[in-house]
Amino acid sequence: MSSPDNLPLNPNSPNSAEPSRQSLVIIGAGMATHALLRQLAQLKALDHYHVTVIGEEPRPCYDRVHLTECFTGKTADDLLLDPVAWYSEHGIELITGDAVTRIDRETRTVHAASGLKEVYHRLVLATGSCPFVPPIKGVDLPGVFVYRTIEDIEQIKSYAKGCQTAAVFGGGLLGLEAGKALHDLKLETHVLEVAPSLMPRQLNAEAGVLLKQEIEKLGVHIHLLRGAKGIEEFGEQKRILFDREETLEVDMIVISAGIRPRDELAREANLSCGERGGIAVDRQLRTVDPRIHAIGECATFEGKLYGLVGPCYDMAEVVAKNLAATAEGEAAKHEFLGASQASRLKLMGVDVSTLGTPIGKAAGASLLVSQGEGYCRSLMIENKRLVGAIGVGNWPERERLSGVIAEGRKISRRQERHFKETGQLWSASEGDSILDWPAAATVCSCLNVTRGKLSDALLAGSSDADTLAETTGASTVCGSCRDLLCELAGQPQAAAGVKGRKGLLIASCLAAFLVPVFVAAGPFPFAETVQSSWRQVDFLWQDSFAKQVSGFTLLGISILALGFSLRKRISWFSWGEFASWRGMHGILGTLTLAGFLVHTGLRLGHNFTLALAVVFLLLNLLGAFTGITASLESRFAGVRGRQLRAWRPKLTQLHIWLFWPLPALVLFHIISVYYY
Repeated sequence: MSSPDNLPLNPNSPNSAEPSRQSLVIIGAGMATHALLRQLAQLKALDHYHVTVIGEEPRPCYDRVHLTECFTGKTADDLLLDPVAWYSEHGIELITGDAVTRIDRETRTVHAASGLKEVYHRLVLATGSCPFVPPIKGVDLPGVFVYRTIEDIEQIKSYAKGCQTAAVFGGGLLGLEAGKALHDLKLETHVLEVAPSLMPRQLNAEAGVLLKQEIEKLGVHIHLLRGAKGIEEFGEQKRILFDREETLEVDMIVISAGIRPRDELAREANLSCGERGGIAVDRQLRTVDPRIHAIGECATFEGKLYGLVGPCYDMAEVVAKNLAATAEGEAAKHEFLGASQASRLKLMGVDVSTLGTPIGKAAGASLLVSQGEGYCRSLMIENKRLVGAIGVGNWPERERLSGVIAEGRKISRRQERHFKETGQLWSASEGDSILDWPAAATVCSCLNVTRGKLSDALLAGSSDADTLAETTGASTVCGSCRDLLCELAGQPQAAAGVKGRKGLLIASCLAAFLVPVFVAAGPFPFAETVQSSWRQVDFLWQDSFAKQVSGFTLLGISILALGFSLRKRISWFSWGEFASWRGMHGILGTLTLAGFLVHTGLRLGHNFTLALAVVFLLLNLLGAFTGITASLESRFAGVRGRQLRAWRPKLTQLHIWLFWPLPALVLFHIISVYYY
């Protein structure tokens, strides 16, 4: 495809030489168009273009992905991606309710049904797709609808008020969405699919069977291998005629049997189209006419049609960057190299996942299937590499599998066996790279820094562990996650083990052991006589002076332990190593238990004194668990390491919350002792 050189730029005259702004016309007002406009605004490219958007629907761009929510309370305005005012604020001329009927490439003019004519310098086709309606008799009868636009939804809702039963043509993604919508309207719903299983383009037979079972549990009737050959009136109902001389009578019918790209304007303008339909584009998403781009569901790239919103957004970004570059007099260099068609859908409450290569598209790939209670998962393996995955039911490993597929990593025989037995590729204790962690996973539990935040910092320019630490604060407190930062930044060296870890672990384990022992043991007995040898210990709890000494000693140790915890809480205080301060905090916390034993003899008292003792022991127990978690998290990778890092901030917060009532209880205890 050639490049458009020396093109006239005046939007009002294709033959003029020097323009002030270029004319950009976009046909279609769907989600791809909205993404393109947003990108152009972000790139400040709208200053260089007079943009005209022409859409045949009577409203601006709206969220078609959540169309079914109009059945459960959302309005058309709720789905708008931006209000009408946004377009005028950005200098965009928005024309709705007018269909483009012809493109004249010679005069670079777009003609609409209203008689409108728009001259363009650049043209973007974002015409989307339309429902496939089977060529059978009766599809135009009253009570038969397609499922694509807000207007379709409003008509279906209005007609359904007088209905009790409904049928959906199509057991694919769109058909099941329509089925859910009808089910939400409290109609007895039948889903008709010509293939032997549901979602035949995305799922294998085993997954299709499970999906059918799960949907039927909701009361939706699934009919497979049912090809309709006609629809006829049957009193006030519609009778569906099948190939096998069977019939089904329902009150209304919704056709949602797939979509077809809207490429009729391109064909009439002699633009090349793909074998399966769709406007053919190159890597810069240009058609054979370099002035005309195509994005979204109407475009075919290297023989592929993309029906998901993610790839449409990727296309919009590429075109926006190239239009911005061209307006600045630079070369258009951004390219679309294809996009993942991975999806995670919730159909009638059932999770459906598809990753990588679609089922049946990988020649020579073997299929591993694992089924269990409420799930069916399949992996496509080609040359020992994971190339695709499909599943029905919850799949905790989904995000990690997506990364493995994208990187083309190999799968071991042991992992294959484990997957067949358990439905999981990795065991719970198996270490994994931080690169595979989900974005929400906690890396630095001291400051609650996630892997996603660190990845954002890398993209923003942080190139090594030091700059990552400076930017996000990760590893600047205890340093236990320093090795993870090195791994994320691609540095070969890993951090040394955390200093003081063993001392903290020993002290914390001892405290965790002592607290339940104290509770179970109960109070030490008093001596039966003054001559008893036990009296030499007994005086600790009966002599007033001894009680005061042990009490204030315990208070002093507690205050000292509190002081050692401030190394983390006061950002400007950086004297000494945090690990040493944390270790001393743990050791002193354990010593307070010894002081508690000496001061109370394990007599917990009553009323506020009992409350003080309970809070004190719980505070120590939580501190012990927090210390154990902190000392072990740097020793584990993979799932266990992530779990420990995620739990430590929670335990720390509980430990802090439990401390707050302690000063008031101690003060009340001291006052009550001396007052009474």
